Parts: sequence; C-alpha cells; structure tokens
Amino acid sequence: MVYWITGKSGAGKTTLAYKMAYNMLANGDQRVIVLDGANIRQFFPESDFSGEGRHRHIMTVARYAAIIERQGFTVIIELFSPKKEWRQEAAKLFKEMQLIYCPGGTLWPGTEYEEPNKEEMVGMIK
Repeated sequence: MVYWITGKSGAGKTTLAYKMAYNMLANGDQRVIVLDGANIRQFFPESDFSGEGRHRHIMTVARYAAIIERQGFTVIIELFSPKKEWRQEAAKLFKEMQLIYCPGGTLWPGTEYEEPNKEEMVGMIK
C-alpha cells in the first residue's frame, strides 16, 4: 500500500507522514517506510525545479516507492506534486494507493498547484 501525501509548501506533509508511520509502527506494522521528497531530492541534484525537473523527481520517487511496495512494505510518500496528470501517472505504478491532501501552505513564486478534488483522492484507491 502506498499513501501519497501532497500539498503546498508548509502544509504539514512531513509532519503527517511521520505521525502516520509512528502510529503504524506503534500498532505493530513493522514494514513501514517514509519517502520524503525533499530529502530524496538532495541525492538527485539533476532534479531541478523546472516543470520537467519536478515531473522527473516525482516519477523517480514513485518508481522507488513501487519497488518498496512490491517488497511488502507500506510506503508513505510526502511530496509536492502539483499536477493531477503527474499524480495519476505515478498511481499507475502501485498495487494500491491512497492520495492524501494537506490543505493550506504556500507556493513559491511562479509555481502552480492543481489541488486534488474528492473524486481524485477516492478514485486513486485501487
């Protein structure tokens, strides 16, 4: 299972991801991993903040998550993923995914964000 947490900068994605992981571990699920989009970006400097760079970064994180999910782990991704099209492309890689949206936060100048609607969040459950 993959939980994909999205939202704008400062919306609480990281806090929510680690709270979810902590609760899962406390309830006995020992196969939980958090993929933090900002931390992963540090290891892939070629993933810039252009539209193409953001898309490449999202798909890199999604591919790693798909591999980990296939090993029987619950994966919690927290990642600024501004385009519905990109979220849907990533969702196709997973056996099961739930999109979680953190409202609020801010955008960097010149950045756009397509907020997911209820249908997108529910529709991604496979």
